[in-house]
Amino acid sequence: METEKSILTITFASGETAKYELPADKAAQYHLASKIERLMESHTLALEVDGVVIFHPMVNIRSIEFTPGPLALPEIVIRHLAVCSD
Repeated sequence: METEKSILTITFASGETAKYELPADKAAQYHLASKIERLMESHTLALEVDGVVIFHPMVNIRSIEFTPGPLALPEIVIRHLAVCSD
């Protein structure tokens, strides 16, 4: 059985995007929730990608998206919303 992947999409202030794959297994999903909480308090997004560590200042990031979202989320996240068409 192939391991599912989650996609991390970063949209920078310039409008450029970068996409990264990460494992979507349950243990990683719960661990990711605690990382999201710490990320919200951080000034830098640090990623290890293919053996290289990349640092992105948060002031240069417009948005960060996880698809699908983690199973566990910080309490600050408002859940079960849908986009309105009007």
